[in-house]
Amino acid sequence: VTLKSALKRLTLRGMVEASRDPVMPYRFVHALTRDVAYASIPRRDLHGLHETVADWLESHDDLVPGDTSAMIAFHLGQAFAAVDADWDATADHISSVKRRWVRWTIRAARRAIAATAFTEAKRLARRAADNACDDEQKVNALECLGNAHFFSYEGDDAWDVLTQAADLASEAGVRRLSDVATLYIRALASTVRWAGGVRHPPVPRELRERITRAGELLESGDSVERVQLLTVVGFWPFATVGHADTSLISEVEARTAALEAADMARRLGRVDLESAALDGLGSTHIFKGDYLAADEVTHRRRDLYGSLTDPWERGDLCAVASWVAFERARYDESIEWATRGIDIAGSDYPSVALHCRTWRGLARFRSGDWYGALEDLASVETAAVGGIAPYTTPLVAAAALVHHLRGEDRACDRLLEALVPTDEPEGPELS
Repeated sequence: VTLKSALKRLTLRGMVEASRDPVMPYRFVHALTRDVAYASIPRRDLHGLHETVADWLESHDDLVPGDTSAMIAFHLGQAFAAVDADWDATADHISSVKRRWVRWTIRAARRAIAATAFTEAKRLARRAADNACDDEQKVNALECLGNAHFFSYEGDDAWDVLTQAADLASEAGVRRLSDVATLYIRALASTVRWAGGVRHPPVPRELRERITRAGELLESGDSVERVQLLTVVGFWPFATVGHADTSLISEVEARTAALEAADMARRLGRVDLESAALDGLGSTHIFKGDYLAADEVTHRRRDLYGSLTDPWERGDLCAVASWVAFERARYDESIEWATRGIDIAGSDYPSVALHCRTWRGLARFRSGDWYGALEDLASVETAAVGGIAPYTTPLVAAAALVHHLRGEDRACDRLLEALVPTDEPEGPELS
């Protein structure tokens, strides 16, 4: 019996039908039929069938459109779940199936991050981390999970997972020293540069220890990693203002580091890193309310806009340009930059869009466009799955005032309840 004749017979019986999907040219007519057919396969044969499909997908990826890593990971996961039913399966074979499954799951998580499917990436990375066969796989899985949290603007989780990955990589010796430094730097950036996405910031002393550790792992001279580390140092005053031990790095040291990072990035020809370094330099003025000096830095950063290709960096530039213009009472300009950032972020970078909407809503509020401010607030609330994001609270407060002035007490109280502090420690303010 050939595959073609078998499919024809099943089609005539009304069990499967042809599909226009190039990945699945045939599909079951009913899900119940599919489930019954699958359940009828002897469990000891399941792993072999799933491995055969995974092997074929792996060796014929040129015949299947799109990315096949998630499909391969799925079939290897099903194979590993069923291999214990085959008494003839050796321990080496079982170990091999598990290792392949974890490896492909990590690859699928990386592809999901590249496609900005961060929720799926976190699911896959967690599964890989829980089933890692050795320290190297564990580090790779944790790095994926940390990056997914990082790009989701979930600073607390990104810091926890990435530092765990860096510590393990350092102890186990499964990464080059510069790669370990990169993990520490990404962890630091998640809570220092992107402080607005952190609810429970680490204590400054812990941050300082990781900065020192990352610096010790880097070779001297210009490098991407050194630019990134110096940029982190530049954000220190902004991220630690109001905390104990903020003096571990002085304001002058932070500003000097940010300037050095910007110059080094320019020497390396990395416009994206230069933009990030200037963001750090601007933050040394923003944290103390010196928006005149911040405006000068922002104008220098805005000159890089046309050369930036990273949508995250471009969107952040727009958000900060809107923020500074707002504080300088240039509300039309603030709205213009924020709207540009929202368009860049789209649905792929929701945290960037929320940051831009916050400042656009505030600029609309100050301009007397209260309907526009409430419109931006509605978008912020729609995205507030786990609660109002810390960096959107200024807009929430402004909207509460609008409702109060309108006599809409119930709506005002609802927003004020979202702003009531819980047991969270004080952190840096965004306005």
